Amino acid sequence: MLSDADKALYARQILLPELGLAGQERLAEAEVRIAAGTDSRVTMVARDYLTRAGVAGGVQRTAALDLPAVTQLDVERTAGDGALEDCAAWLLGSFAAVEVIKAAAGVGTPAVFDPGFVLAREVG
Repeated sequence: MLSDADKALYARQILLPELGLAGQERLAEAEVRIAAGTDSRVTMVARDYLTRAGVAGGVQRTAALDLPAVTQLDVERTAGDGALEDCAAWLLGSFAAVEVIKAAAGVGTPAVFDPGFVLAREVG
C-alpha cells in the first residue's frame, strides 16, 4: 500500500488510466534483477528510470523481473559510431526499463527493440 507521500509523489502516474493506483502499487512492490554483463551506462539509465517510476523494491540479485542483458557490444552495434555510444546506451537502458515497468505494472504490450536499428544510419 502506498503512503500519502508516495501517492503525492507519483500522482501524475496514478492519474494515467492505463496505470492507476493499482499499477503504481505493483511498481512499489516490484523487485528487478539486472543481468550480469549489462553495460554500466545502460544499467545507470535503467536504474534511474526504475527509481523514478517508483520501483521501491529496487534492484536485487534475485527478483521476479529481469532487466535483459544489454552488453557493450549491443551498445556499440546500436550506436554504429563511437561518438553515439552514450546515446545508444541511454536509448537501450530506457527501452529495457520501460519494458520492465510495463511488466511490473501489468500494463501495455511487450515490445522488442529492433536489433537492426543503428543510430549512425538514422542520424547520418
